[in-house]
Amino acid sequence: MAFMLTAVDADMHTVSFTNNCGYGTPNLVAESGTLLSDGAPLTMNGPLIGAVAFLQTGNCGNDGEDCTTVNITLENGENSFTVNPPYGSSISVKFYNGCDGLGVDCGVSGCSGPQPLGVSSFANCTAPNVDLEITFCD
Repeated sequence: MAFMLTAVDADMHTVSFTNNCGYGTPNLVAESGTLLSDGAPLTMNGPLIGAVAFLQTGNCGNDGEDCTTVNITLENGENSFTVNPPYGSSISVKFYNGCDGLGVDCGVSGCSGPQPLGVSSFANCTAPNVDLEITFCD
């Protein structure tokens, strides 16, 4: 009896933060409200759907309310992020691993990047196993 092994394309994504502000703590919160990271890089062996990242300054709610948030979906073939107002400190968000640094740059007045939308800015990428880098006060 012969067995055949097949490779499965499992999702694997890392979200990492750089905080150049000198204050606050980067937070990554799951859709369920669970804190996934308080600034340390997080590697997910599987998709990350509906997560929210923000710089907790003491003025933000538990899910980033009243602060600039980055809504994140990292799933092979469906990677995307959206940056939502109110805009505060400058935030840079970029995909890596096959997405060639695709991202947006957001400041006090809004965002610029591949698809600026006025009230929010988003980017998406279909490459597998992409990583996301979020920089506060870039």
